[in-house]
Amino acid sequence: MRITALLPTHDLPEQSMPWMMEARKIFDELVIFIDEKRVTPGTVTRTERVGTRVHYHRADTWYEWDLGAMARQCESDWVFIIERDEQLSGEWQQAQWPPDSRSNRAYTFLDPAPMDRTGRQIYHH
Repeated sequence: MRITALLPTHDLPEQSMPWMMEARKIFDELVIFIDEKRVTPGTVTRTERVGTRVHYHRADTWYEWDLGAMARQCESDWVFIIERDEQLSGEWQQAQWPPDSRSNRAYTFLDPAPMDRTGRQIYHH
């Protein structure tokens, strides 16, 4: 089972880098989508340093993300949407991670969202 962390952003400050490096170690890949119209100085360099893959998109408004299209570009069974300003909690380091996708067990650190059209599970941290 492959699990991707998906980060849609226009800004990745230096203080977020340790958190993103931690996410890179936990997940099979960290895929970052940069909003080209709003990207802040230094963000591209930082995302290229930490991301497994970096994609660019152009949104008319800051909240115009096509998360379904972004998830379809991830080559994994599960997709977790993470945010640049939140550190992953300690549960992500526990021995039972990653969870068994076939179980119905609830995890307090997951906020389940519907599957995308390909049947992949999409979760928002």
